[in-house]
Amino acid sequence: APVMNSEGEVRAYIPSGTWTDLFTYEKIQGPRYINRKADNGTVPVFVRPNTIIATRTPDAAHDHSLLEGLTFTCFALADGQTAVCEVFEHGMAASGILNVTRAGSKITVQAQNFGKRKRIVFAGVNNVVSASESVPEQTGYGTMITFASNELIVTLG
Repeated sequence: APVMNSEGEVRAYIPSGTWTDLFTYEKIQGPRYINRKADNGTVPVFVRPNTIIATRTPDAAHDHSLLEGLTFTCFALADGQTAVCEVFEHGMAASGILNVTRAGSKITVQAQNFGKRKRIVFAGVNNVVSASESVPEQTGYGTMITFASNELIVTLG
């Protein structure tokens, strides 16, 4: 939703379905118009279900590879669905792919060509009871798990 005035006020149309504000994690039900105030230097972004967004972790600022030190945030993964995220290296010389599949109370995360330092955040998910690697960390916006392997199994309660 572009900011088109100096006051930072935005009027945006939210299509049908449940969307998540990328920065506040607020769930918004569409279809409808909403009004928002955007802070200086930000743009309101609304994420649809079954989406994964990759960002750099703060401690990865000095990594030479874009495939190392990433945080993947998974939004509203529905049962029986798979979400996919592909990240390209500089010059598109290589890429990494993350697949996240939910089957009932089991979520399988498969990572290809990413480094050892990565983490996944399940936005709005607070019922993780176990992970095949690491200890799930509850945050104000969901559950975060740091992992090094190419496959992570998460169980929901």
